[in-house]
Amino acid sequence: MAILIIPIFFGLHEIYPWARPQAVVADKILRERSAYENPLFFIIRSVVFFGIWIAAAFTLRKWSLRQDTTDNPGPTIKMRTFSGPFLAIVPLTASFAFLDWAMTVEPDWSSTIFPVIQLAGQILLTIAFVLIVLAWTRNDIPFNSYAENAFHDLGSLLLAFVLFWTYVAFSQALLIYSANLPHEIGWYLRRIANDWVWVVGLIALFHFFMPFLVLLFRGAKQNPQILAIVGLFVFAIHAAEMFWVIAPAFYSRIEIHWTDFGSWFGIGGIWLAVFAGNLDRHPLLARNDPRTEPLIAESAHAE
Repeated sequence: MAILIIPIFFGLHEIYPWARPQAVVADKILRERSAYENPLFFIIRSVVFFGIWIAAAFTLRKWSLRQDTTDNPGPTIKMRTFSGPFLAIVPLTASFAFLDWAMTVEPDWSSTIFPVIQLAGQILLTIAFVLIVLAWTRNDIPFNSYAENAFHDLGSLLLAFVLFWTYVAFSQALLIYSANLPHEIGWYLRRIANDWVWVVGLIALFHFFMPFLVLLFRGAKQNPQILAIVGLFVFAIHAAEMFWVIAPAFYSRIEIHWTDFGSWFGIGGIWLAVFAGNLDRHPLLARNDPRTEPLIAESAHAE
C-alpha cells in the first residue's frame, strides 16, 4: 500500500484544493491551514505513517515466526510488550492519516470526530475480515472444540463495533445539524443531494440494521457461515460508505465508472494475493505459543 500511494503524490492538485496555489490564494481558511496542508508536508507525513506501520507489522511478524522455532515464550512476551504502546501509536497516526487523506478533499470542512468514525470502521472491517478468514479455514484449526466460543466472541465484537460506528457517525451528523454550522452542514447537504440519498439508505440498512438484527441472536454468532455472510456484507457496504464520503466532493450526482471498480478490485486483489501467499507460507497458528499450546493439547486429549 505504501508503494501504491506514490501515484497520489504526483496528482495531489487533482484531488486536494490545498494543493492548488490559486485555490489557496482565494480561500482564507486554506491560507490559514497552509503551514500544515501543503504537498511537501503531506508527503512527509504519509511516509512517516507508513514507516511506523510497516516497522510495527514486520517486527510483530518476525517475533511470531521466531516463536515457531523455540519453546522459550520470549518472542510472545516481546510481542505483548511491544504491542502495548502501539495501541496508542497506531490510532494516533491513523487519525492524522484519515484527516490528510479523506477529510481534506473538502476545502473548508472539519470534524474532530471524523477520525474516530474512520478508526471504528477500520476495526469493524478487521473483525469482519478475521471472521471471513476463520470461516474459510475453520476445518484447519487444530482445536475445533474451541471454535464455537471463538466465533461467538468475534460475533459479539462485530456487533459491538457495528453499534459504536453507528453511534459516532450519527453523533457527528446530529451535532453538525443542531449547531447549524454552514461549512459543516454543506458537507452533508452534498451527500444527501440528488441520488446520493439512496446510498445513505443502503448504509443505514446494511451497515447497521441488518448486522445488528442478525447478531442479536446467539445462534447466529455461533454459525460460521452466517458470520461470514454478515462480514461480507459489512465489507461491501463499508466500501460504498467510503465512496459516499469521498465522491460527492467531486460529483453532484452518482457517477460510476469502470475505474471505480477497477481501483477497488485491483488494489484489493494485490493486497489479498500478498495476504493469501503469506497465509499459505506458514502455519495458521504460531507453534510453541504459550497461549495456544494448552488448548491444542487439551483438545487432543478430549478427542
